[in-house]
Order: sequence, then structure tokens, then C-alpha cells
Amino acid sequence: MKTFLETITPTKAQEYLDLGGINPRKLDKNHVKRLAYAMSRGEFLPHHQGIAFNPAGKMRDGQHRLSAIIQSGITVEMNVSYDVPDESFLVVDLGKRKTLSEVLVTSTQIVAISTLHHSFTEGIHNPPTPQRVRDIAVWMDPLYQRIMHMTHKTVRHLTTASVRYGVALHLMEGEPLAAEYALTQYRAFVRSDYGAQSASIQMLSRNINDARSIWRTTKHRSATFYHVLVAYRMFDINTQHINTRVPPSAYTDTARERLQLIARNYERRTHRP
Repeated sequence: MKTFLETITPTKAQEYLDLGGINPRKLDKNHVKRLAYAMSRGEFLPHHQGIAFNPAGKMRDGQHRLSAIIQSGITVEMNVSYDVPDESFLVVDLGKRKTLSEVLVTSTQIVAISTLHHSFTEGIHNPPTPQRVRDIAVWMDPLYQRIMHMTHKTVRHLTTASVRYGVALHLMEGEPLAAEYALTQYRAFVRSDYGAQSASIQMLSRNINDARSIWRTTKHRSATFYHVLVAYRMFDINTQHINTRVPPSAYTDTARERLQLIARNYERRTHRP
């Protein structure tokens, strides 16, 4: 078995695919898209895994990486192994898959809210790379800590990444009074401090089952946008006296775009040069 670090152009990738291969896995187009997105951002880095051919010259590993090179149109460096015994592939990809929080060595909560920020601002069709989530987490962590500092008790009712991100948007907006209100209402909600809750939060506390159903409005991933808009409104100082549920139709593209602009501007100010 011999391994070489090769420069793989889209043309070369197509040539390798044209050689034919032995791969029991169906091509996962979503995985190809994730890899292509990473390549387009310059975040696909050489590592010990790559392309592998058996002694007969048939490709046994690497169809997704090669397909991503073609889709992205990006040339990348990658290890290519030749004459790999077929028996070796019996133990390929059998290891335990690492979670993103394990890769980044940070909490699952920070990863969740950072991933949500990416999806909300960049779109659900551009999955974040580990590097992208890591960069967001750097500036997101202080906001997250401010939110979690307000309570020592974590309960399951609506304390999802969407809710925390909705509160975080108030902090990003930069209005001190609105930010303080959102934080105190979040604390009152998770502590079940009914007396300190606004009318809108009291409504949610009284109707927890209905409140949970908000997040089950749709199973499509675009529901992420709706969830964030609902969460932002729940902790908005301007809607504190509203105690009726607002229908999904009230959350327009204009409202979503306004919050996306707040999030993007905050990231630009705090992180991007």
C-alpha cells in the first residue's frame, strides 16, 4: 500500500470517478453539498483520510470527496492511497463518529446556538463547517453566558437553542432596556417565577403544552426561522402585555430579514474584520 499527497482538480476528480469503484454506499447528496461548501470556504484541509484504490485499481473510498470537488469546482490537496487490500475496507468507517462539540471541545449548548446562528443568517442550505461554528462560538459564548447567568436552574420547557437565540438577538440589538427585560423574563420563565413574568410569558407558562406545540408547527428545517421569530417576540419588551398566541402568518419575511440584519451586523462588529 502506498499513499501520496496529491493535488486533485475537478478534472482529476472526474477521471478517478470514471475509473469505477466498489462502494456499497449510495451517494449522499447532502454530504457532498456539505463538503463542497467547506471547500468553497477554504475550510477543507488535508488529513489522513482521502481516496483509496484496491490492487485492481477500483476506488473503494472517496466518492463523496471527489464529487464535492467537482461540485465546488475547487482544487484541493488530498491523500490518495493505492493497492489497499480489499480486506482493509472491512474495518473502514467503523469507528464512533465524533459529535461537533467533541471535535471543538466545547459544550453542546454553545455548538447548538452557534449552529443556529449560522443557519439563521446564512440559510439552511449552507451547512456550517466546524471552523465556522468554532468562529461563531468565540463571540457567541459571552452572550450565552449572560443568558445562562440569569438562572441556576435549567428546565426543559422551551429552553431550546431557538429560545436562547431569541434572547441573544435582543442582546445583539444593543438596546440596554430591551436586553435587560429579555434577560429578566428568561430568568422568570425558566425559574417558573409567575409573579415576575409578563403577560405573554404567563400565557406560555399556563399553557405549556400549547407552547411546546409552537415548535412542532412544521417538521421542515425552515421551521428554524419561525422558531427564532417566536422566541424573539416572546421576550420583546414591546409585546409584554400581549397574552394571545400570534399565528404563523404574522411572522413575515420582513420580520425575519430584520432579525437577520441585526445578527449579521453584530457578528461583523464583534468578530469579522
